[in-house]
Amino acid sequence: MPEYTKKIVKHPHLYISLLTKSPKLPCVIFVHGGPGLNGALIEHLIGHEHIFSKLKYNIVVYDQRGCGRSKMTDEAVTHGDNLIDLGDVYTSLKTYLSSEVVAIMGHSYGAKLVFDYDQLSGFKIPMVLVSMAPSSITPRLTNLLLDLS
Repeated sequence: MPEYTKKIVKHPHLYISLLTKSPKLPCVIFVHGGPGLNGALIEHLIGHEHIFSKLKYNIVVYDQRGCGRSKMTDEAVTHGDNLIDLGDVYTSLKTYLSSEVVAIMGHSYGAKLVFDYDQLSGFKIPMVLVSMAPSSITPRLTNLLLDLS
């Protein structure tokens, strides 16, 4: 990840990765699809394919509850749990970062999470919804690179 420096943000049960281009730049949170997927693909694309090389933002990637590198759980994870966690990630970053979070980008089920969080909380920052699923139980199975194009 030559263009970005990767740092893990401490959290009790979620894996949160801060990909910093410059400490002076604001951040964008990327919310992966799924449920059941993780943010490793977007980290790989950033580090090896340089898909966001012209982006003038730092990027935060996190794995949703029970997914990827986040703490595993035997309990069922609900959409409501994921909404709570998205708010928790945003709140945690506000106290952790020296810069601000200026947007949230959601892919597939992540777009559904971002959209629903905005509707419930009255979120006041821009959202980017990439291939939003029509419902939380029928996420799109299309390729992330195709969706981003």
